[in-house]
Amino acid sequence: MHLTSAGCRTKWRVIHFAKDRKAAATPFVRCCGRYVQNQIRLRDQLKNLIIRKASSKDQLALLNLEQKVIEAERPFNNTIKPENAIYYDLKNLVTDDASHLVVAELKGKIIGSGYAQIRESKKSLKHTKHAYLGFMYVEPDYRGLGINKLIMESLIDWSKQQDIFDLYLDVYDGNDAAIRAYEKVGFVKSLVEMKINLGV
Repeated sequence: MHLTSAGCRTKWRVIHFAKDRKAAATPFVRCCGRYVQNQIRLRDQLKNLIIRKASSKDQLALLNLEQKVIEAERPFNNTIKPENAIYYDLKNLVTDDASHLVVAELKGKIIGSGYAQIRESKKSLKHTKHAYLGFMYVEPDYRGLGINKLIMESLIDWSKQQDIFDLYLDVYDGNDAAIRAYEKVGFVKSLVEMKINLGV
């Protein structure tokens, strides 16, 4: 019997967003030297950053980002298929009225993504529906500039427009960078998913 902990996911949620919550995102720079100069240059480029709803024309770019998400999560889950792994129904996320898939675009290049999807909540909960957030990704060269926060705030604003104020997402235990990013937006731990592999 093999007990697996690295693949455990933690359920995160924002307990409730006030209707008058205002989005505010300030890109930041960290570390020093040449890295700081590069970050300052990238931050200046963010003046041209666009957070927009994805379209069918973005399909190839979205497929590419999906594979990058999968590769980034392999260290946390050794049961992901070595080939042909698929996470999302991208066509549905683009066309479904209950879903809102956005991309971060900089000078014509898609460098980030994320979606919110309205789902039915458990009957035991006070809220009947909630928004589930997924496909959260920013290209490595553009991390640390507040892009993920901008994407999440766009999804939060859309959820509020749909009268949805309870949001959930999953994150792998051990993915500290992602956990910190979600905490900055207001997410808190809610439920730990555990698993066991009974194979030899």
